[in-house]
Amino acid sequence: MVTKCLFLLRGWLSKQPAIAKGAEFLLTALVFSLAYTQEAIFNSPEDADGNQNTKYFLGLARAGHGFLERDWLASTIDALPAFTALVEWSYRLFQSEIIFFIGYGLILGLYVFSLVGIVNYLYPLRTSRTRYLAYLGLFIFIHTVNLRIGRLDTGWDLHAGVAKQYLLGPVFQPCNFGVLLLTSIWAFLYGRWGLAVVGSAIAPQFTQLI
Repeated sequence: MVTKCLFLLRGWLSKQPAIAKGAEFLLTALVFSLAYTQEAIFNSPEDADGNQNTKYFLGLARAGHGFLERDWLASTIDALPAFTALVEWSYRLFQSEIIFFIGYGLILGLYVFSLVGIVNYLYPLRTSRTRYLAYLGLFIFIHTVNLRIGRLDTGWDLHAGVAKQYLLGPVFQPCNFGVLLLTSIWAFLYGRWGLAVVGSAIAPQFTQLI
């Protein structure tokens, strides 16, 4: 019965390419999110220097989270207006911090989609399902499996930048929107000029004053 349902679903999706691509994106985002994992926003090890709390604080305070608006920090200058607005309205609309984990999951999916798309442009992965799945498996491996070879940490050094800069990280934060630069490159390669411009224009807005 299950096999028959899956067969019928596959046949239906083959006639609905847009839905099939959307389903593939969401499935990829889910798999990569579960493999990469996210830490609790407010007690992540990355919060040792108060880093993430300050980035969320103003948005949550303006959204009426608890008594944060009474804290002196709520009256300070907002160095991340775009991210603050995103946090504020996300919390106003959904009244739950879970939305930040879901949002980051979608960004992780976009990260995989963009990089795999760029590689596919240079070296056709999609022509072979085995080749595509092997690459995707290797991609997930270098982002999630921490093997130390001397001073090399495969779970970090193979995808992070220099000077401790990075796009992803353990929690949802402004730098994650740098993924849109990768999406912009993908769009440019495939001739989607408008999307390329929009992606490259939006990406820096979330870290504009850092």
